[in-house]
Amino acid sequence: MAPFNPRKTQGSIEISTKWEVLGPFQIGTREATWGADPLEHLGGFRSLQYGFDDSYCSSLGVNGSVKWSIHHVESVSDGKSSFELHWKMSFPEINWTFLQSIYGWAALQYQAWARGYISIIADKPQTVILYTDNVLEFWIDDNAYFGGDIYSYRRSPLVLRLDPGVHKFDIRLTRDVRAMGGVGPPAILVNLKAQLSTSNLCVQDEELLLPEVVLGRLSLHVSTIPTALTVRDIQNPHRFTFLHPSGIVSYAIIRPPPWNTSWNENPERAQEEALPTLVNLHGAGVEADSGQVRHSLDAVRDIPAWVLFPSGVTAWSGDDWHTWGYADIEAAIDGIDAWIEALNWKGPRANRRLLISGHSNGGQGVWYALTHHMDRIIGGAPVSGYSSIQSYVPYQLWHEMDPKISCVLQNTLANHRHELLVDNFAGLPVLQQHGGADENVPVYHSRRLHGLISTAGSSSIYEELGGKGHWFEGVMTTEPLKEFYRTLLDSGGLQPETPRSFSIVVPNAGIAGSRGGISVDQLVSPDQLGRIDVQRGEGQKPWMIKTSNIRRFQLESLTCLDELPHGFEIDGHDIVLSQRELCAGRLYFGNGLNEAWLVSTENEAGLSNQRHRDQTGAINAILNSRSTFMIRHAGSTTFSIASQIARNLFQYFAADCEIVDSEHNIGNCTGNLISISMGLEAWVVVREGFPIQYEASKGLYVRDGLGREHLYKDQEALGAIFLSPLNNERLQLVIWGLDEAGLRHSARLAPMLTGVGQPDFIIVQKQTPLKGAAGVLAMGFFDYKWDVSYASFLS
Repeated sequence: MAPFNPRKTQGSIEISTKWEVLGPFQIGTREATWGADPLEHLGGFRSLQYGFDDSYCSSLGVNGSVKWSIHHVESVSDGKSSFELHWKMSFPEINWTFLQSIYGWAALQYQAWARGYISIIADKPQTVILYTDNVLEFWIDDNAYFGGDIYSYRRSPLVLRLDPGVHKFDIRLTRDVRAMGGVGPPAILVNLKAQLSTSNLCVQDEELLLPEVVLGRLSLHVSTIPTALTVRDIQNPHRFTFLHPSGIVSYAIIRPPPWNTSWNENPERAQEEALPTLVNLHGAGVEADSGQVRHSLDAVRDIPAWVLFPSGVTAWSGDDWHTWGYADIEAAIDGIDAWIEALNWKGPRANRRLLISGHSNGGQGVWYALTHHMDRIIGGAPVSGYSSIQSYVPYQLWHEMDPKISCVLQNTLANHRHELLVDNFAGLPVLQQHGGADENVPVYHSRRLHGLISTAGSSSIYEELGGKGHWFEGVMTTEPLKEFYRTLLDSGGLQPETPRSFSIVVPNAGIAGSRGGISVDQLVSPDQLGRIDVQRGEGQKPWMIKTSNIRRFQLESLTCLDELPHGFEIDGHDIVLSQRELCAGRLYFGNGLNEAWLVSTENEAGLSNQRHRDQTGAINAILNSRSTFMIRHAGSTTFSIASQIARNLFQYFAADCEIVDSEHNIGNCTGNLISISMGLEAWVVVREGFPIQYEASKGLYVRDGLGREHLYKDQEALGAIFLSPLNNERLQLVIWGLDEAGLRHSARLAPMLTGVGQPDFIIVQKQTPLKGAAGVLAMGFFDYKWDVSYASFLS
């Protein structure tokens, strides 16, 4: 046990500077959320004691084993009421170069455990604020804490009550190439800060999200009442605030179109005009408010367009510009109208046509936009962007698992696999730019997608800059990019004509937007991609449509359609449209009995018990909340889990949550619901006939697509996490454990980090902390009827 520092006085805190470390052990990309801790077969690191000669099996260690080592902290900031240390941990004895030559960047990821101590020098219990940069999980004494702060946000530190004395502090260290880099020796930089709280409430001024003042007015839609504001010129990029769909306050950097003096002569005509928006997406770990981002397009101040730098809510854009981050993009675009009203702007409005560009993670965000939101986009410029999460840092070092489990994980992550979706944006102008010497995102990513676009029968402009690295001054305004921007924007951002032939490829875990006015609502099976191939007939000829795994789609009368169809031939079935249907703003197509396609101008009433668009997207679909999350719990243990989930949602998404007990009336809840319960009698009520149920006489069971019940009898660490439907197309995320161990492990799988791969439902057991996804009892998807899909894994 670490001794007290004799120099410390009453009312002070200390973190040990000597750490007992055990590792490294193998871990796959984003696998740690599932568990996958090899020490769990020994009762976990928490049950082990330091032993100089003790060795433990490890696929990374020399002779297949590793031993304990002592590490000393390099930098310490020591104050009476706070203590901070900075520690760069590495394992130079491992031949990382050789491993990387075989497995690439995946080999530079590992896990280890470290033990230190927190000392409270006081005569009564103290409230401690604990920051854990680059740490995912840890134990203090006998209490587990999951979530940490892997991206070093410091938005939501852990607040806990500690008695006087010495407290064991066990930290699980997981190296993540995306967060920590893939160049040089694979070290982990750990920053820990423990601070005694001297008051019940602390307001951090530097964390306040405030708009900036333009023309003497607040450039905002919503905000708190500020005490200090920054003043900006209206033609310079400046911050404005707006509401994210979840109800939180977000911000973006905006630059209006350059003022044209002709607008002074005819202001009414000027306001009748509408210009496109150039949206620029920042990279990982970069704030939209930084000078690097807000001034990255200064060299094209003359382009006739609105310029928008969304924040994505966080420096990692929430979930890499996907569900949460892209919703922020759309809210920022919608917020332009409020900005116009707030500042009494007399120039042209925004016409909702988007030229989207981005760097690094933002470049990947451009690929996501091009493959998922096609009809609003007039072109894309991914710069130094990676092609997909799976290709950036491969997943091959996960624990070995049943092939069916692997298929479920791959299916869940297909929404991120842009390489599979390049058909979706065929015909849209794309300029790819990448530095030939990029060591952060290898140029292979752009080369690969350039080739896939060509294979799909389309094309992209490809600019590889020899000798250039990942970032350099002017990277977003090179001559090819400036020409690309001007070519698409000088004409007013005309929507490219929809090709005569086009396709839509739809992954299960995230229904794509529309292409040519067509968007998919439901797949027949969530176990494979859906596809629609369209041949637009000319004149009076019908559209020829072939579908694969599509149950329901719709057609909107969008401006991107230069002519409306007069009829359809869908999978060999002729559909002639009436005059009423031709004039309808939206048509719905459903695959009915005998695979016959039916058309309607009304949304089917029968869909009330089926899965809707906003309910798709695996467990991450819970992020599609249209208001504050409500977390419902039932007891002290479930309250601690509710607090953990709320803290993690705030840490990683800046999301607001309301925690209520099980007796609370949730009838007025307008957002998505997270329900947490534990024990035999605490099963959360789900819809009658739902395929996952718990009965005291039987145990937990999952009913498969053939009506067979797969029973999982009461056992240690049994738990479940799954989606279920609520009214008004909302969702409930149920988190349940038969005991505390099952509940805590199920709760780990609530959305937090991108790329973890949680499907619609997961049943965990005692082996899951050891084996990760390989140790689940069941996992898989619900289809459009909320039935368990045939390819789900049910042990």
